[in-house]
Amino acid sequence: MLKPRTPRSVVVFALVLGGVTGALASATPAAAVTRCKHFYPGADLRGCNFAHANLAHVNLSKADLTGDNLTDANLTAANFQETSLNNVNLTGANVHGTLLYFTDLQGANVTRTNFKGANLGRVVSGGLVGTPSVLPTHWEIKIGYLIGPAGDLNAVNFSGISLVGADLAGDYLFGTNLSHTNLTGADLIGSAPEGANLSAANLTSANLQHANLSNATITRATITHAQFAHTHLGGIASGGLVGTPLNMNNG
Repeated sequence: MLKPRTPRSVVVFALVLGGVTGALASATPAAAVTRCKHFYPGADLRGCNFAHANLAHVNLSKADLTGDNLTDANLTAANFQETSLNNVNLTGANVHGTLLYFTDLQGANVTRTNFKGANLGRVVSGGLVGTPSVLPTHWEIKIGYLIGPAGDLNAVNFSGISLVGADLAGDYLFGTNLSHTNLTGADLIGSAPEGANLSAANLTSANLQHANLSNATITRATITHAQFAHTHLGGIASGGLVGTPLNMNNG
């Protein structure tokens, strides 16, 4: 007697999860194994072990993977927008082309992680561990933070560090401490260092066009050849500035 054929869609789904099931069974409580197999936007996947798993192209936007093990996982072109990847282990993971817009990566282990082509806009970081194998163009890691265009660096303490030539265009920098920071040649076009502390910062040749410096403090900053065209300067605290900018006007 012929056995009923398993639908093709079920077979494909099982194959995709094949690399996941073994890892879950060995390190995840039995009650969580079934839950950890269901991938959908907003899923609660905390406590799952996805080491070596194939999660390419999955949509886990707004999901919660806090603390999960993603060692050597394949996350190519996956959607992790607004997802919590807080304290996850991404050692050796492939995050090529992955959407990480507004994602929480605080405390993640990014040792040998491949971020080539990943969308890191508005990513929240800090406390990152290790060094990635590849980062997207214009991105870098400084004191545990991902730094690049359209980033979220609100209220971060960068006092006294070197951000020479950094691409901070469009960044959120509300209340960020940039005092005594070397921002020589940095790109801050359209950024929002509103209320930020830039006292004694080195802004030589920095580009702050269209930036919002409202209520920021730039006392004793070096502004030689800096660009301030169309920059919002309302409520700014200055004095003791060093050098002459290329241009300056209140936008």
